[in-house]
Amino acid sequence: MSRLITLSLITSTLLILIIFPLSSTARLHPKGCHPTERQALLNFKQNLIDVSNRLVSWSADHDHGDCCNWSNVVCDNVTGHVLELHLSSASDLPEQAFSGVIDSSLSKLEQLTMLDLSDNAFGGIPLPSFLSSMKNLRGLNLARSGFGGSITSDNQLDNLSNLRYLSLQGNYIKVETLEWLSSLSSLELLDLGFLDLGSVSDSWLNVINKLHVLVELRLSYCQLGQVPEFLNPVNFSSSMSVLDLSHNNISGQPPFPKWVLDLRSLTYLNLANNRFQGHIPEGIQNLSSLETVDLSWNSFSSLSPTSFSSLTRLRLFNLAFNNLEGDLSGAMGNMTSLVELDLSSNGFQFVGGIPDYFSTFCNLKLLTLSDVRLKQDVNQAFDVLSGCPAKGLKTIRMSNCQLFGSLNISLAKFKNLDTLSLSKNSISGPLPKSLTYLGSLRYLELYSNKFHGTLPTGFGTVTNLESIDISDNLLEGDVYEIHFSNLTKLWMFRASGNQLRLEVSSDWAPPPQLNDLGLGLWRLGPRFPSWLQSLKLLNSLNLSNSGISSHIPSWVFFNSVLYSIDLSSNLLTGPLPFISPITSILDLSNNSLSGTITNFLCYKPKEDKMTQVLNLGGNRFRGEVPDCWGSWKYLEAVKLSSNRFTGSIPWSIGTSVFLDSLNLRNNKLSGHIPSSLKNCSKLVALDFSGNELDGAIPSWIGENLRKLMILNFRDNNFNGPIPEQLCKANSLRILDLANNNLVGRIPRCVNNFTAMVRMNDSSGTILLSYNGTGPFFETALIMIKGKLSEYGSILKLVRSIDLSENKLSGEIPRDMTNLEGLQSLNLSGNLLMGKIPQDIGAMRSLESIDLSQNRLSGEIPRSMSGMTFLSFLNFSDNKLSGRIPSSTQFEGFNASSFAGNLNLCGLPLAINCSNVPAPGQDGIGNGEEDEGHVYEQWYFYVSIAIGFIVGFWGVVGSLALSRSWRYGYFRFIDSLWYKFRTG
Repeated sequence: MSRLITLSLITSTLLILIIFPLSSTARLHPKGCHPTERQALLNFKQNLIDVSNRLVSWSADHDHGDCCNWSNVVCDNVTGHVLELHLSSASDLPEQAFSGVIDSSLSKLEQLTMLDLSDNAFGGIPLPSFLSSMKNLRGLNLARSGFGGSITSDNQLDNLSNLRYLSLQGNYIKVETLEWLSSLSSLELLDLGFLDLGSVSDSWLNVINKLHVLVELRLSYCQLGQVPEFLNPVNFSSSMSVLDLSHNNISGQPPFPKWVLDLRSLTYLNLANNRFQGHIPEGIQNLSSLETVDLSWNSFSSLSPTSFSSLTRLRLFNLAFNNLEGDLSGAMGNMTSLVELDLSSNGFQFVGGIPDYFSTFCNLKLLTLSDVRLKQDVNQAFDVLSGCPAKGLKTIRMSNCQLFGSLNISLAKFKNLDTLSLSKNSISGPLPKSLTYLGSLRYLELYSNKFHGTLPTGFGTVTNLESIDISDNLLEGDVYEIHFSNLTKLWMFRASGNQLRLEVSSDWAPPPQLNDLGLGLWRLGPRFPSWLQSLKLLNSLNLSNSGISSHIPSWVFFNSVLYSIDLSSNLLTGPLPFISPITSILDLSNNSLSGTITNFLCYKPKEDKMTQVLNLGGNRFRGEVPDCWGSWKYLEAVKLSSNRFTGSIPWSIGTSVFLDSLNLRNNKLSGHIPSSLKNCSKLVALDFSGNELDGAIPSWIGENLRKLMILNFRDNNFNGPIPEQLCKANSLRILDLANNNLVGRIPRCVNNFTAMVRMNDSSGTILLSYNGTGPFFETALIMIKGKLSEYGSILKLVRSIDLSENKLSGEIPRDMTNLEGLQSLNLSGNLLMGKIPQDIGAMRSLESIDLSQNRLSGEIPRSMSGMTFLSFLNFSDNKLSGRIPSSTQFEGFNASSFAGNLNLCGLPLAINCSNVPAPGQDGIGNGEEDEGHVYEQWYFYVSIAIGFIVGFWGVVGSLALSRSWRYGYFRFIDSLWYKFRTG
């Protein structure tokens, strides 16, 4: 992006020179400047604050008071009138910027054609009202000068009908209307970048279309929000050369604006960082003058490989970070003018590797192919580039390109290389000695490969190296002081995840500029490295799993700039020391630290701590968790798991409203969940498992914590029903309430867990922070397939519900079968009854299901035969009956999965089903028909029994209880018998 800005400034400057051709010859002024204009400039200077005294020449004593000889003033060589004022400041030297008040005396410069006040600091003052009287102005540059206020229909600019150049970019001005632009019909360059155009987002293009001679339009960071797809006619189609609509969050509906394809003079097109989607139209190939195309950071999903083949003048081509796919092997052979090419973070591939025609890209300086599938030997890739491109290439990024093989001497040909990134490939072999020939190399990324062997001693001879990342390889052996002896510019060295050992003296002086050091998994112990004290600029430190078994020196935590500390997985002992309030990330997990954390947590309670990630899990801390969280208001992740904490969860922990994750797993905490946690609406993960908490599960968890993805309360003493309100937390991916005392029915609203409804949905990463040496992922212990396992970096892919070992009753809700993305379901050890839902086969993602130890009855639904991912099943100890569905899936399960169901038969059980009709045969239906038929039979037999009881006892009971009725009954029988015999 910096290159784009530089190109933009060069283009703008050239355009200004074209617009103002007099500037180069206007130094000859035999008449001298006009007295009124000299006085106007002196008045202007008097109200200006010039800290660096840049306008020292502006005085009556300098050159006899001839203002035409003053610095930054350009006069007409004939009339002596002031034509131009160039009072811009260097953007990288803010101390030279002008400030103060812009005096209205400038309005007396009636012949002024150019006014440049860019890159100053006018502190939010509105645009000067006198600008409207300067009707001869052709150029006005007020960019990045701290102007404020708003531009309305009655403003200072609409009278400047001769204006050809206008830049208000980078100010604090709100634009309420653009209609005033209609009167600036001569405008050729317009830059409103970083101004708020949100209120005119539906009309801006119609106004711009009135500027028929517009050459350059820059509206980046203007909050446009939308761009019309069509514009007819396009009045600036023949004039426009530069179009920049980047960083506007423009909606993907409509897709690519078709009117852009009518701009046949276009040389620069920047639509980066928006939300365009769909197809990149083939018509872009007709814009044959294009030299810069940046469509990066959008959501484009398709393009024709030939869409850009005719753009032979392209110098910058950037499609990075879209959703594009396909083979580009034959798409860019004509782009021999390319200087920068970035195709990263898409689904592109080059079948057969980098095409041979890349060897003709002699102007190439930046090549970024990260995430492009090359599937190529890394040496073959460099061989293609080693000819003509090697002379000019300064940046090569090919991370995650499926490269393999070992680097050889061909790398030495790239002598001008500044940046080399080959991370996340399968490159093996030793680190090449050819790296030592790259004298210009400053940034080296080789992490996550398969490099082995030792660190070459010549590594330290690449004196310009500033940043090195060789983490997560297979390097081993010893590293000595000589490896760093000449790396005086080195500020980042990351080599964690290798089996290396540092052999240096205790008074070693490492590179003094180091501020990011990662030596995780190195052998550094048992003593804490004392040489770290010399690194006064260190702000990120990773010494995890490095065999240190001492106390933590106090100076580590009181380093004034150290904000990220990872000392996890060592053998550190002793109490927890105080930390600097600026420490942002602290990971001391999996050590042997002991004592309470009261002094640590409650130290200077009125001093705000900047800590965002606090991980003290896996130690030996004891006592209560103190109620001192009020000064830790910026916390995003807190992990106190697997310690010996007792007592209740403190109320003040709910004051950390930025919390994403709270993990108190495996302690001995008791009592209720504090209601203050309802304030932590950003919570993504809440894990209180393995404690002694009791009471009802609060209903506000579902109502207030709508972003929850992980809720784990297993192995506690919670009681009462599962609250219906929990279903409002529809982002839940992992719900574990196992081994409590919960009662009642499973809520029918579980189908509201939409993150479990969708299949293959991995959106919403559970990446909590980035500690400078690697990502800090949430972790969770999850019971899947009968085993309790810890999940970390792939946690976002897991969908699980575990309600086992409670006292839940009723039927399994039929709505649960809508959870088609669910992978693990465990309802075992409850009092559930009724039938397994017939539609359970719709849960096609299920890999594990456990319904054992309940009171379920009926047949196993045949729909389960199609659950192809199912690899663990346990239906044992229920009252299931009938034939086990015939499928390869079911026959592969162990017989123990169905044990304890006396009326089940068929494989894998040894019970023969020869006397049991198969489902759907011999009058026995399936699905709803089965169910209806069974109920009809049941009602028939029950009605017979009731009829018999009522009929029999209605007659016999009456006769038994009443003598007169008995006499009458038998007399009636006798008379009937007499009539029968005599009849």
